[in-house]
Order: sequence, then C-alpha cells, then structure tokens
Amino acid sequence: MSVKIRMLLLSFGVVLLLNSKAAYSERESIENEFVIKFAQEFEGLSSESKNTIIQNLLGGEKNIEWSTSLGLSGHYLVKLNKAIPFEEVSSKNNEIELIEPNYIYRSFDTEEFDFVRPRDKSFNYQWSFQNTGQRLDRFYKMTPGSDMKILKAWNDIPRSTDAAKDLIVAVIDTGINKKHEDLIGNLWKNPGEHGRWIPQNQDDVDRAPGCWDKSCNKIDDDGNGIIDDLHGGNWSKLSEKNPATPKFHDDQGHGTHCAGVIGAEHNKKGISGINEKVQLMALKFLTKKGEGTLAGAVESINYAIDKKANVINASWGGPVASQILFQSIKRATDEGILFVAAAGNSSLNNDLFNSYPANYEIDGVISVAASEFNNKKAFFTNHGSKSVDVTAPGHVIYSTFKGKKGYKFLSGTSMAAPHVSGLAVMLMGLYPEDFLNRPLTLKKYLMKTSTRTSSLNWLTSSGGIVNASNAVMKIIPVNNTNPEQRNQKWYSSRVSVRSSHPYAPNTNKTYELKSRGAKWMKIKFGRYALEEGVDQIELYDGEGNLFDTLTGFGMNKTSRPIKGDKVVVKFITDGNVNDWGYEIVGVSSLKGEK
Repeated sequence: MSVKIRMLLLSFGVVLLLNSKAAYSERESIENEFVIKFAQEFEGLSSESKNTIIQNLLGGEKNIEWSTSLGLSGHYLVKLNKAIPFEEVSSKNNEIELIEPNYIYRSFDTEEFDFVRPRDKSFNYQWSFQNTGQRLDRFYKMTPGSDMKILKAWNDIPRSTDAAKDLIVAVIDTGINKKHEDLIGNLWKNPGEHGRWIPQNQDDVDRAPGCWDKSCNKIDDDGNGIIDDLHGGNWSKLSEKNPATPKFHDDQGHGTHCAGVIGAEHNKKGISGINEKVQLMALKFLTKKGEGTLAGAVESINYAIDKKANVINASWGGPVASQILFQSIKRATDEGILFVAAAGNSSLNNDLFNSYPANYEIDGVISVAASEFNNKKAFFTNHGSKSVDVTAPGHVIYSTFKGKKGYKFLSGTSMAAPHVSGLAVMLMGLYPEDFLNRPLTLKKYLMKTSTRTSSLNWLTSSGGIVNASNAVMKIIPVNNTNPEQRNQKWYSSRVSVRSSHPYAPNTNKTYELKSRGAKWMKIKFGRYALEEGVDQIELYDGEGNLFDTLTGFGMNKTSRPIKGDKVVVKFITDGNVNDWGYEIVGVSSLKGEK
C-alpha cells in the first residue's frame, strides 16, 4: 500500500496560493526506511533482543543495512538494503505496536520580502506588536490597532517581559542561529551538559584540549546519547552512520525567524521578542532544503519531553496523519507541554481537508491561523471553525534570520504560531498556578481572551486574534462568554426578517430584534446563501459587541447566544456576487440566569 505524505514547513510561497499538488514533495518517504514502535511491555528489552525481533519481522539480518534506537520511547529507525513493499512489513505482532514509512516533511519555499529594508529602529517594523498605521513601504499600509497588543501587555504588567526567563520553548524546526546578536543570550542551556569540568587524566586532556566545561569535553555527561548537546540537538540526517548531533545551527533561516518572535533579546539591536528573557531550545529536524523525516520529528519531541520543555512550537505540517507522531505529541501534552501548531498555508478549510499536526484531536494542541495587518485573515492561511483554534499575526513579519545581524520579512502560519508560543510561555511565567503544566486550560484561555472580529469570526473556533493585553490582565471580552446555566429554559417566538432574493449588491443594512426582559438571545435562520467569506451577516449585542458572523450556506442554523435583550443584525455585501440571501424565522430568549 502506497501512502502519500507531504509534510510542509509553513511559510508560504507564491506556488501555494492555489491548492496545487505541485507544491508538495513527490517523494512519499525515505526509500527503504521504516520507523518501528515497540509495544509498551517490550520497551524494556535489551537492544540485542529488539534487534532480533526487528530482523525476524523484516525477513532476517540479511535484509537490514542498519537500525538505530530513537531515544527512550521504544522507537527504532531501520534501513533495509533492498526494497520491501510496506504491506509486507506492516502487519502487527505481539512485540511491535506500529510500523510506518519514514515519512518526508518538506518546507514551503518562503517568500522573502527583500524590497522592504529597515531604515530606522527595527521595532517600528513589528506591526504585530504595535500597529500605529505605519507603512513598511508603498505596498503595505497598516490599519491602526490591528495587532495582538504586545506593547500594551508590556505596559500593563512590566514584569511580563521577563516572566518566562526560567521557562523553555522548544523550537522544532530548521535549528536556531546560535551566533545571532538577538538570540545568543536566550539560548537554553542543558544543565546536564553545562558547568565546570576538570580533566582527570591525560586522555581527558588529549580528547578535549583547553576545555574546562561540560559543554566541550566530548563526553555524554547527561547520558542521552548526544555528546555536548548544550543548546539542543539535530535529527535532520538520522542514520546509523549519522546519529543525532548537537550541531543544530540553522542553515535555512526559518527556525531562527520563529525563535526571534518568541524571544529576541531587548538589547537595542534589531528587534524585540515577545519575551525579553526566555529559554530557547533548538531542535533541528529540517535540513537546509526544508526537508525532515518522521523519525527526526519524533526524536525532537522526545528530547523536548526529556528536558522538560514547557511549550513546543511546530511551524510545519501536511495532509497525512501518522499514528506514531500522534502518540509522540499526545505524550508531550500529557507531560504538561503546550503544543502550538501552524494551521497551514493552502487557503483550505481544515474542517474538510486535514493538516497535521494541527488537526490532531489532542487537548493540548492549539492550532493557529494567520491574520494580516488589517485584522483580516491572511490570504494564504488555512482556517476551520471546528479544527483551528485561534488566529495570530502572520503576514509580513519581521524577525531574526541567518547571520549574526540577519533579519527578514517572512509570511505564513509559521510566523503566526510563534506569536502564540511566545504569549503562552509569558502567561506560564506570570501565572504558574493557573497555566504551568496545564496545556488545555491555557489553550482555552488564549481562545477566551482573543479579540473577536467579523472577518475572522467564522474562520476559527474562537473567532478572534490572540490578545496579549487581555491575557495578562485576565480580561475575557463579553462576546467570548456564554450563559452560565446551560440547562435553563429558552422561550422561542416566530419572526420574519429576510433579504430580497437574490440580494442586492453593495448592501449595508441594519435591523434590530428585541425581546423584553431577556438576558440572552439566539437568532434562528431558516436559510442563508451568501458569497462565502465576502458577503456576511453580523450579529451584535446592544453595546456593539460582535457575537457571531454567518457566511456561505446554511439551513436551520441557530446563532450562538448573544447577551442582552437586543440583537443588531448587519447585512453586508459587495458588488461581485448576488446569491439567494437569508431569512430569519425565530428568536429564542433566556429570561433569567440562576
């Protein structure tokens, strides 16, 4: 059975504006390589016993070129010296729980906005932190206030800038530029490979001349199989001859860009990260070409778990599910790690077209779409009212890149995800009793404190852009709330409000529906058929707070609860398409709350 997989690092290129199969890797997996997961009760077997089981499974020792253990989680990577169809090795036995091809993960070609050049203080280019309506150049005019309120959060609670100084964000990506002026001070240091070391004999002196620290003594001090892994590891070229190494340096730039958003130092050199102080763990599994494997992803996640990371940033994904990857991520979230996943850049609805790992139904996974500088969805972003959780800035983001003083503008949900990772670890530092080791609680909180906008309301589960100021100040907007008592009786009445059929172009009409004494109201639509994503119905309370947006097609749909005794219905269309329209057939009211 041939299983197609195309896993992609999520920063967009022009080829991705259409759902083009040409944008994906044509190779489905590394030839003749398989990832094997031993059943839990057999994980404690010796290496020799496991190798015997693998040989029996794959037709004997003669068929195996090499095999290597993937950390401490019962996984093995096996290379065969001849082609064996997957269906011939995929049958389970008592010892083996899962077998999968060593899937390829491949990056999108990033669009690098080289025509934009910093001309003054670089913070002015970070519109996602503070949008004053600044112009990056003649192509990009910002809308004031269309940001995630980072600067306001810093001013609301000044200690928020370094609240995460003792917390770890694992950036699983192309590595991190360890010499960058904005990142070098925030690189995580492995406590098992850091600290004074004194040579004990001549062999020590010969092996590591001039070294007086564990980070350079060429000894695996922490016993994890990697020598001198001070800041992280590299699983981009796993094999028996090329095992994991500590050489995680970013030769592509993507991982460094993500790291800068999360934690570039506030040192008057270039940009500011969401966190002035944080521990950035560099876990490389994608090569210079942007390609990585399932085995490398699993090893990176295992390392993050073993070293007690608090957040994992995963700005990559693709359409094929891996049960092995699912289990690895589930194990991470069970250990209290929030897993932040980019939703994808193919302009697709993830409710209908899966993108993994963002679409894994795991409580501790938060899926992130991208917004632009006008509080609208970025044109390339994937979305999904059920499968995507929040939106964050991801269009024309300025951050660290290759070189000691390198910076770039990049776009993608890859850039949106680290905005969420950075805010998440800040909240863990500010309120550890509420959020530390509680990924589901933090995920729901980021959704509840987001800023709901009409252009994003139908695109994600929360309907909004993450809001750092709301989050640090513990402000939950009224339109992100629901009736406290869900089992109370709602009283229904018939109404009749409808558009013309078909509706007129360039419409902007407002109607009011009232229910005397109501604490909450819900609106029932018999039918609506609108140009999806363009023409829409917006539902506000009497104070002007947006509660719901409808677009596309629906039958017998009831809106979410709207607070108060008045609902304002706004019907907005452009001049391109005239569809059937809409009809409101009923109103439900909740008269009181216990």
